[in-house]
Amino acid sequence: MGYRNWKFDKQLKRVLRLWWNDPRYALSENAEQRIRERVFSEVYRAKKKQEAPVSLYIRVHTLAKLFIPQNVWRFALQPALVVALVLGVGTGGWITSVQAASKSLPGDALYSIKIASEKTQVAFASLSNDERAVTGLRMVFASRRLDEVKKVSRVKNQKEKEARASVAVRGFKEQITNLNTSLKDLKTTQPESLVQVAKTVGEKSGSFVDELSQTKAGVGSPIVEHQLQEATQLVKQTSDAAVAVVVANHASGNMDVSTKEVAAMVGDQLNRARDTVDILVKQEGVGNAARRQVAQVVRDAEQLIEKQEFDGALTRVRAIQEIADTVAPAPGEGVPSFAATITRVIENVTSTIIGEKR
Repeated sequence: MGYRNWKFDKQLKRVLRLWWNDPRYALSENAEQRIRERVFSEVYRAKKKQEAPVSLYIRVHTLAKLFIPQNVWRFALQPALVVALVLGVGTGGWITSVQAASKSLPGDALYSIKIASEKTQVAFASLSNDERAVTGLRMVFASRRLDEVKKVSRVKNQKEKEARASVAVRGFKEQITNLNTSLKDLKTTQPESLVQVAKTVGEKSGSFVDELSQTKAGVGSPIVEHQLQEATQLVKQTSDAAVAVVVANHASGNMDVSTKEVAAMVGDQLNRARDTVDILVKQEGVGNAARRQVAQVVRDAEQLIEKQEFDGALTRVRAIQEIADTVAPAPGEGVPSFAATITRVIENVTSTIIGEKR
């Protein structure tokens, strides 16, 4: 059986979690860092070595030890895991295939192995019940998908380029969707990790938006541009949810994230929204009254951030985002010039908060 059929037995999962969560076998930060370094160096960056043939047991034993803490491996899990991995891997070339697949792109023969190896890393990370580790991996893999979009965009055949880029964009959206789902689930499953995970997601989302914008500019396909625009909206929604979690927890007295950090996160949201809407309100025909309304909402948000009234500031940021999202141009259409529509949207969105007591 190949990697696609690799499924851990439910009982084995329970045993793994029991050992992993036992404080006697807790890992230090240095130990976790060493494990991560071994994973990336041995699985992704190690060059193929010419070695004498070894048994499948030894190859699987080596692979498993890359992912499983040494103090857990020494005990009774060792034989059970090797048996499970032998049944799942089923081929001695799997480790070599992972190494060869690390630089593959959508459409390449080894790309499915690359994705399978990523899912394996997430599966092992999830055994620790540390959602921060899982979040970190998903961030890395999301960035990897965007890099793949850029690379396959160089393909000359338009249909092939669109097909391959679409696979990478779907993979990116899958990672972001999983992050969004994690934020919702953590409220009940791991509330102690929620704020730090939300902080990580919120901070990284800004760079994702920038990367998506750059990628969209060079992809050369309206179809892929539209998919990237959808991905951008998904990132913004996830970012909004993450920042809202941080703001709400800060308001309730949770100081896991400092006031300065919360202000920076809300400020970043405001700056990105303002940059987008500024282009729209400068269009010819947009009345001065509408421009003043937008400027007023921006000033209100800035003042509320200074006063550390982050919830009110976030409400105004969302209003600015709504203006931009409602009248944003479709891919390939350029900036809209329908001034009347822009003006109407501005009036509708800002009317409920202009003059609101601050």
